[in-house]
Amino acid sequence: MLTSIVPWLKLAFLRVRGRPLIVERHGGLGDLLCMLPAAVALRDKHPGTPLILVTADAFAPLASLAGVADCVIPSQTRGLSKLRLWLAPLLDIYPLLPDEQTPPLPRSRIHLVAEFAKALGVNDAPLPPVKLAADPASIHSIIAKLRKAGMQEGEPFAVAHTGPTWPVKQWPASHWADLAHRLQSHHGVRIVQAGADMHAGDASMRATRIPGTVDWVGRLTLRETLALMSLSKCFVGVDSGLLHLACSAGTPVVGLFGPTDPGCFLPSRSEAKGLNTKVNCIGCHHNPEGPVHWKAGCPNDVRCMSELSVEMVVKECLAMLT
Repeated sequence: MLTSIVPWLKLAFLRVRGRPLIVERHGGLGDLLCMLPAAVALRDKHPGTPLILVTADAFAPLASLAGVADCVIPSQTRGLSKLRLWLAPLLDIYPLLPDEQTPPLPRSRIHLVAEFAKALGVNDAPLPPVKLAADPASIHSIIAKLRKAGMQEGEPFAVAHTGPTWPVKQWPASHWADLAHRLQSHHGVRIVQAGADMHAGDASMRATRIPGTVDWVGRLTLRETLALMSLSKCFVGVDSGLLHLACSAGTPVVGLFGPTDPGCFLPSRSEAKGLNTKVNCIGCHHNPEGPVHWKAGCPNDVRCMSELSVEMVVKECLAMLT
């Protein structure tokens, strides 16, 4: 009962402090994480003003862990519209990306963090990344799960995320199987597979399973997934929310990109490498006229992903692991 009362006590206290800023963002986890630096800049622009973050119920515990907002409210909270009237916010904004506008606008080749900064009106401010630290309880939970899976403490392992995501971002299942075989059999690196079992926007899209790996798909909370990232030696996965979560945890990242430009999504640090192949249509999501593919079809049979070689990914994973 206390856990349900505490947020409302916080809101009452914030209301006493003055009119707050309300920033609302649902959508994907990656979008939320990339918005956090702009939220910090917005808070700095209005010193002393409380910041309230409204986000999807599933992401609220993780958003609280970031420590960016004075209060995080799950979007399904009852009475939210009345709450807005009571709070009389100084600013109440739901930032949209260009391709979320009506009608959709082309997605330029600028970083997603900068896109959100433009939407929040802080595009001239510094935008340092927001780091996430796993809580001790989740760390202990993952260590216990790793032991139960037969892994020794300190044994190197990598986290793999195959999706589910839009078909044009998927890496072929045969490539994933080959990658896991090479890393585990030839280099002694265990693979733990994480992420959701089905796509939030399409229940028919399921995660590709990798044979011979530790399969924790759909079995971890987001906080446990963050803890898993922090204990792993490397993350390898498609362009997705978990890739951004790994970046926030400071985990070395190997991202598999095709229709989207890794330079627009990955942080500019040596521990994050975005891989793509050389096809004429690479990065088509950023075409000036709008995406060629999105979200299910591709006139070129998704060659940008199918031709991304296993050899290239193995090489980068080993570089990160060492």
